[in-house]
Amino acid sequence: MNEPGSELVNKMLSILRQSRFVSLLVLSAMAGALTGFLIAFALDRSEYALMVAQLSDYESSVLSRVYADDGTTVIGEFYLERRIPVPYQQIPERVRQAFIAIEDARFYHHYGLDFIRIAGALWDNIREGRIVAGASTITQQVARGIYLSREQTLSRKLKEALLALLIERYYTKEQILELYCNQIYLGGNAYGVEAAAQYYFGKSARDLTLAESAMLAALPKAPVSYSPVLHPQAARRRRNLVLDAMVEQGFIGRAEAERAKREPIRLSTGERINNVDSPYAYVVEMVRRTLERRYGTHKTHAGGLQIYTTINVRAQKAAVRAVRQGLHAFDLRHGWRNKLENILDEGYSLEAYHHPDWNGPFEVGDYITGLVMQVSDREALVRFGEYTARVTRSDVPWHRPLKRLVRPGDVTIFRIDSIDTATKHLKVTLLQLPAVQGALVAMEIPSGEIKALVGGYDFNRSRFNRATQGKRQTGSAFKPFIYTAAIEYGLTPESPVEDEPFILDDWEPRNYDEKFMGVIDIATAVALSRNVPAVRILQEVGIHRAAEVVDRLGLSNPMAPYLPSALGATEEPLLDMVKAYAVFANLGKRVYPHFIRRVVDRDGTELQRWQSPPEEEVLSPYVASTVVSLLEGVVERGTAHAIRAHAEFNQWDIGGKTGTVNDFTDAWFIGFTPTVCAGVWVGYDEKKSLGKGETGARAALPIWIAFMKEYLKSQRPRTFTLVTEPPPMLAELQAQRQQERGAWAIGSGGRPLPLVGEPPRLDVLPVPAPNSPEGLLPSQNILQPPPLPPAAQPPDSRPRRRERRIKP
Repeated sequence: MNEPGSELVNKMLSILRQSRFVSLLVLSAMAGALTGFLIAFALDRSEYALMVAQLSDYESSVLSRVYADDGTTVIGEFYLERRIPVPYQQIPERVRQAFIAIEDARFYHHYGLDFIRIAGALWDNIREGRIVAGASTITQQVARGIYLSREQTLSRKLKEALLALLIERYYTKEQILELYCNQIYLGGNAYGVEAAAQYYFGKSARDLTLAESAMLAALPKAPVSYSPVLHPQAARRRRNLVLDAMVEQGFIGRAEAERAKREPIRLSTGERINNVDSPYAYVVEMVRRTLERRYGTHKTHAGGLQIYTTINVRAQKAAVRAVRQGLHAFDLRHGWRNKLENILDEGYSLEAYHHPDWNGPFEVGDYITGLVMQVSDREALVRFGEYTARVTRSDVPWHRPLKRLVRPGDVTIFRIDSIDTATKHLKVTLLQLPAVQGALVAMEIPSGEIKALVGGYDFNRSRFNRATQGKRQTGSAFKPFIYTAAIEYGLTPESPVEDEPFILDDWEPRNYDEKFMGVIDIATAVALSRNVPAVRILQEVGIHRAAEVVDRLGLSNPMAPYLPSALGATEEPLLDMVKAYAVFANLGKRVYPHFIRRVVDRDGTELQRWQSPPEEEVLSPYVASTVVSLLEGVVERGTAHAIRAHAEFNQWDIGGKTGTVNDFTDAWFIGFTPTVCAGVWVGYDEKKSLGKGETGARAALPIWIAFMKEYLKSQRPRTFTLVTEPPPMLAELQAQRQQERGAWAIGSGGRPLPLVGEPPRLDVLPVPAPNSPEGLLPSQNILQPPPLPPAAQPPDSRPRRRERRIKP
């Protein structure tokens, strides 16, 4: 709704159009009267003068930046307005001249209002009968940007003019121009010349060419319409107009302008910072939540904080690629689902569509979104921004005609196999967005610095962080905690345990392969992930002892107080599992996970710095070393022996454990070297089967291998320094346990060990054939309901020993 003042102006314009001479007289009178009125009004209205006087203390909102562990690579930003303030001295002269030439040619010759431009604009508007020209000076734009809205009303324009006069009274031209160059909106959520230079050209404003400086100056009039990203032709025309204006003002020569006009608009091909569509998205979101809890939303997004994290760029990219590679490998085993998003169905056009995946540089091996443009019987044309690919039958892993797989407008995932930058052509493999999810955490030992974290396939599609927020049953990955309690109880890797069927209160634990090995030692039981021996061990040691170990290792959820906990019935987050396993690799000392090193405010004051808590030993070095040796057996000859098929690991000591939950709903692998502990989880968000045979060794372990091959590439191989002698008290306890049992195996019900034969030696265990269904030994547990109710096994008492019963 127009104000009365606006209606009056329109009526005056209609009358004044009738006489040019009268119009000029009126305009001159109006300009003089307006000047006198505004000066008098400004001196009288002390609140406006006070506002402007305080402008020197004004702090605009400044973006906060998140850095990788190198302290320089920006991995995320938080902002209300994406602004990077720079002082006047750091704004290049060509940049200042470009803005002055096109926005306010008389900037150095007026006092906030340019009455010559005002008169000219009024005459143009009178002649056209509508508003076709404006006359805002740079000073007026500063006043508008800081104090006022952009509403088109007479009262707002008068306030703007008043504030401009006062700003000119209190501040120098250099101060005003500095404010302008740091405040002006230039598109792409970039405010100010420095943020815009980095957004469009991937460089600091001080490094801009003449043509690039003119391009930025072209944007204030209409940042979207003249965007070089969205409308390159219109942007080029507007840029050239700026160059002509610079010639008219004597800032540059005609020859220099013509050379700049011939320069193409070279936008940055680098990775634009995007918290949603970047490999760091889950980590940056964790940082945001942490900062908002501590400093509040406004300071986090507008306070100019500098957040230095522990995340390693190379490790994080390797983690994202490994997770996606593993999930696509799983997806390929389970067929084409034929459910693709189609932009034509949603009303978009093929030419106008743009996906965030296309903003960053492409690398071979990347998984990116592509748009199907055309499909024939022989090939499909796919667009990836300015790149294209022709997909043929050889690029499709499913045995179906192309027309039955995709249609124009389909958006799906492709793997980049090769890149031709000259022709802008990609060689790709057609894939689909996996329905399954995965997570990965890699933590440095002993520092506890998280070097990589992936919370899912794509943060843009699902922001739920499966590495920290998801709690899932852990399967056999929980067994090391049970065996830790067994070592503290006085058992050793050589202690015999029965692998025979038995029933306890209508619950019958079974092994993955539905077979039994008789009497075996603990080392063998761990390496081959035998379920029945794990239950027997928990029964012998006592639930209360195992639960106390779980608590000491720092797991969030207490161990469920019944025997199925030996097989991973307890739900835990992936990060907690990694933290617990790291205690083994750190020879019993607790490791404290963290992802922020320090936070600095806009003035350089350090707000926080990570301080490692006092060293805490939660396991004796001997107990931790013994568990490490047991888990090394898993890698050397057990369910994770596939690791040793890769030469990259030959000189590394590695321990770890696979895990799969009942009905193959969750697949795990947690593994460690002396320097890092990394864990992988694979599963659906809803609890459903991954499919028969999708064990931890098959679904999760390959992701761990792919990541660790890249992570360890630049490191010197390390070996564990293990403690092999038990402390005196534990040595006495071991002797006591041996004396108590004599020649009887745990779980044997008092029967002696067989007189013929020995438990199989760990160094002669059978290795599965490479062409077996998984290429791995059976490793995972099958939990058979119902589990024992909590009342049946209170955590503070050992379960009653029962005679072995064989189910008929």
